[in-house]
Amino acid sequence: MYRYLLAIFALLFVSYVSAVGQDPTRPLISTGVASSNNVKDDTEKLVLQSIINASDKENIKAIISGKLVATGDMIRQYKVISIEGKTVTLQASEHAKKLVLFSAPIVKYK
Repeated sequence: MYRYLLAIFALLFVSYVSAVGQDPTRPLISTGVASSNNVKDDTEKLVLQSIINASDKENIKAIISGKLVATGDMIRQYKVISIEGKTVTLQASEHAKKLVLFSAPIVKYK
């Protein structure tokens, strides 16, 4: 008897979800995490995430806010001027910006 009720409930639930067109595994409450398909605007902060060293200085690359860039590339309104050590220098039409890899201490020891 319980098997039949459970089977009927499952069929009703599946038909309801397919009628609504919603993913049944999606959380009911928003987690506040932005969707990956949101368009980034220019007010969002650029973050230097990694510097990828190469055997020659001409092929050094950096990852800035999830985008792989090299010297001379554009990211938003900025042109990548230099990649060296733990810094990347960007130039816009009016001002320069210097991004530092791990600028703040991650862990402080006593």
